[in-house]
Amino acid sequence: MNTPWTASLFLKINTLVGKWPVLDRAAIFFAHYALWICAIILLYTWWGYGIIVPLVAEFLVMSAVAFSFSYMVALWTSRPRPILQFPNTKVLIRTMGTWKSFPSDHAISAVLLAYAGWITFPGLIGMLFVIVSILIACSRVWVGVHYPRDILGGGAVGILVIFASKMFTFFPG
Repeated sequence: MNTPWTASLFLKINTLVGKWPVLDRAAIFFAHYALWICAIILLYTWWGYGIIVPLVAEFLVMSAVAFSFSYMVALWTSRPRPILQFPNTKVLIRTMGTWKSFPSDHAISAVLLAYAGWITFPGLIGMLFVIVSILIACSRVWVGVHYPRDILGGGAVGILVIFASKMFTFFPG
């Protein structure tokens, strides 16, 4: 059987799950909680700067466009999560469903988060948001809920939405 590169890489990564409990716990943290913690930090900062309304509005519109596009792609391509194709997959977290894997909504959110962090905190802290966002996206493969292709697809959707938003807004970044 000829296994696609993304499934082959996923299976190689999944064989490592459980061998390093500290890495498993870190992946669970990034896959499940880091996105929310970073979002709260951004909202608190925007509130303090007095720019919460325009930035939240911009990111709500960007999120709505990105997730709408994501679900259209998912309905068109119909790529389920790895657990459906490989029932012995080691899964470290629960998801809301198994029907949609591509593109990853967490990867989309991570790209939008990296952008928001970068325009809010230029420099070292902004770079930290970018690194955390990469860890959020990649951890979804480690915890067994996405193929690498899903992460790349979600990242691409996030980047396209950011570029499209720059054509229609006047916010910094």
